[in-house]
Amino acid sequence: MENISSKKESDAKNIDFYYFFQAYKNIGDFFSSKVNKNEFFNILLNSCKVLWYKIADDEKEEDVFIRLNIGKIPLLEEENIKSLFLSKSSGIENIDEIAEKWYDEEKELRYNNDYRYCVLKKIDDKYITKEDNTLNDDFLRIRVYLEAVMNNKNYSLFEYFYKLYKENKLNDEWMRLEKCINTLDSFTTKSNVLNDNSRINRQIFHYIGFLILSEIMKINEIYSIWESIQDNNKFNDELLIKIKNYLSTYVFNKNNSIYDDIEDLNFYNDKKKIFIILVLFNIDYLINNKDGNFDYFKFARFQLEKWSLEHIYAQNSVSIKEAVEKNNTNEIKLWLEDVLFYIEDNDLKKSIDDIILKINNKKNFKEELTKLFDDIDNYFRDDISLNSISNLCLLDKDSNSKLGNKMFTDKRREIDNLGEKLIPIATRMVFLKAFSKNKTLPEYFTKEDRDDYKNSIIKAMESYI
Repeated sequence: MENISSKKESDAKNIDFYYFFQAYKNIGDFFSSKVNKNEFFNILLNSCKVLWYKIADDEKEEDVFIRLNIGKIPLLEEENIKSLFLSKSSGIENIDEIAEKWYDEEKELRYNNDYRYCVLKKIDDKYITKEDNTLNDDFLRIRVYLEAVMNNKNYSLFEYFYKLYKENKLNDEWMRLEKCINTLDSFTTKSNVLNDNSRINRQIFHYIGFLILSEIMKINEIYSIWESIQDNNKFNDELLIKIKNYLSTYVFNKNNSIYDDIEDLNFYNDKKKIFIILVLFNIDYLINNKDGNFDYFKFARFQLEKWSLEHIYAQNSVSIKEAVEKNNTNEIKLWLEDVLFYIEDNDLKKSIDDIILKINNKKNFKEELTKLFDDIDNYFRDDISLNSISNLCLLDKDSNSKLGNKMFTDKRREIDNLGEKLIPIATRMVFLKAFSKNKTLPEYFTKEDRDDYKNSIIKAMESYI
């Protein structure tokens, strides 16, 4: 610090000096270009006062600091907790090692677009930057480890660690925290997750992510199970039991059979249940390696890109509006023919046939379109089978908006062209008709296709009941 003016950014050997140097640079920039130095000097000399707090011999600086800052613009809880661990009165000897470990783990949690952090934590939307679907810097990621070891619901996070600090127990707590960090790191390390010979690691990774994402458990509850067991196989079994108990209690709890429960689910009334089932269906597909590779569920992208429910076949008149405005009769005809395939109401089918006939004979049909479109929209909105889980998949928010109400074949083509966009494995498979027994009608998603897809979901879910 005494020689900071002669230093370079590359001289920063630790995180503290890096930020000292950044502050020094910003102060230099401020005075060289953004302020009248004489005016600033006069304000500083004549209009400012400095408050000096004299501390009694039996007082700790950390206690005074916390007392004086209550009610002020607060530091983050994580920052205050870090100051407790690094204070000279904490009773901890290896402070430099702790500071380095803290910094390294924060970097690790941020690595690869917060890949690891998003497995261990359900993301609050306020922390997601809309422009690029990344997490902002309004919080420290290491908080998730602090939450994992906190096992007392009567305190806030800071109160919990401050109590340990006052009781001179921080050294023991740091050892526990370090063990927690190393354990959770091992469960979320990609080499462990992708290892062909380690099915248990794959399952633990996916079960933790699913329990957190579905808000079935919090990370401290999960880690508490590990602390009491400390055996991978038993830990995996316990996590699976938690999933089974939740599904049996909150998802599949209306009928005697899982088939009936899934059959009763509806897009308009049961979105959360359908969402949970489809997330688990995708995870189960990856755990069991049904597609021939050893990929894993991308919890980070799933959360940051806001995946949601999308109809596999979903039509309404909005998707054909542009063609109508441009008088593109051929596109209108193709759309109506596609719609006709999914409609079972004879009166509505006749109305559609009449319009198609008029288009073929080049007769005027536009006056009848508005009512026909309303009838079609109402039919699809009320059709139970098209709003059941058999016609739903997961897709990120942007792609969902882009695909909208396109025809099945157009959606499949768009999905193939999405490039870097992450398409959930089961979504990709359903558009490839991988779940369909009969593939003779690739341009349509028939009732038979929907039944085959639904039965695949039911078969996967049976192992979790």
